[in-house]
Amino acid sequence: MSAEAHYARHLGNFYAWMLGDFQEKQQEQARLFREKGLLPALTRKAIDFGAGNGLQTVALAELGYEVRAVDFNDQLLAELQERTQDLPVTVEKGDLRDVTRHQSFAPELVVCCGDTLPHLASKEEIRQWIDDVYTILPEGGKLLLTFRDYSQELTDTQRFLPVRQDDTRIHTCILEYFPEKVRVTDQVYEREGDRWVQKISSYEKVRVTRARIIGYLLDAGFTILEDDTIQRLVWVVAKK
Repeated sequence: MSAEAHYARHLGNFYAWMLGDFQEKQQEQARLFREKGLLPALTRKAIDFGAGNGLQTVALAELGYEVRAVDFNDQLLAELQERTQDLPVTVEKGDLRDVTRHQSFAPELVVCCGDTLPHLASKEEIRQWIDDVYTILPEGGKLLLTFRDYSQELTDTQRFLPVRQDDTRIHTCILEYFPEKVRVTDQVYEREGDRWVQKISSYEKVRVTRARIIGYLLDAGFTILEDDTIQRLVWVVAKK
């Protein structure tokens, strides 16, 4: 199953619940953006690819950016639209790969967060995406990527990752490793009356590594400003 289908049929139904307290998470993103030097300085415009329900979008808008928020999931975009009615945000349903059509928007910052980049179909598509982002940024423009490093294979019970649970839901993420891909299974138990009902779906991600992504960035012409790990996600800030 594709990432788009997985979100449409399964993950989009409980994505907001999975993330937890939106305001707390959004404020944390804004704090990290400040720490990483991602305040507006040039065109004051940013694009959030894979915007989801808007954690990064809202943070960027409140930091002073005009934001174009792009995602493929109708449900998440509807949540995002509702959250950003009074902010300088344009919400668009679109393909992550369609980068160059945004060139006229003139973003000084592009962000792609939360392990969205591996939703692309192959390492070649990821390389092309990075090249295209370099093309649309002005000199001095920046790119923020956050993603999981899948170089170290989890085995046995390590593959079962508890995500969140409360009195009505239990969410576990299960990983299976292949040479070029990682299969992600989102297993959810939901309480319906006096019984628990399992809802489950799988999709594949590209098996990316920190070293490979940084290599693609350098090959495209970027300079690496930040290379950090925060809450098990690689954070890379690159400058044109």
